[in-house]
Amino acid sequence: MAHAAARRFAAALAALARRPALAATLPTALTAHGPLLAGAAALAADPDDFFRDRVEDPGALRVRVVLLQEAPDRPGSAAPAARELAYAHSTPLSELTAPGAGPLETAAELLALTDFATAYLAVATTERPWTE
Repeated sequence: MAHAAARRFAAALAALARRPALAATLPTALTAHGPLLAGAAALAADPDDFFRDRVEDPGALRVRVVLLQEAPDRPGSAAPAARELAYAHSTPLSELTAPGAGPLETAAELLALTDFATAYLAVATTERPWTE
């Protein structure tokens, strides 16, 4: 359920909030997307990039890891490793856990949380994606 919700969340972020997003399952995401965190940390280390156009460029996008879980950490879960990787690169981390009684409740809770976050981000940005 969490992976399906993550894929939908990434698609909604791209379509509605006009923000790039990737979805991957753990532990595969640690090796597949770990280098992105390292690159983002390197870019964040130099906020006064000499070549950045300060008039035309509103600033670099900041990376955030959103960890969707169906239940709190279970033994053998890769979630602690994901947290450590994010924190090692000074990347903000948000965790959404939906310990529903069944698969339907879990899916509904994860989808509701991610839909709300997408709508909030779309409204909070200065660009209005729905006007185009």
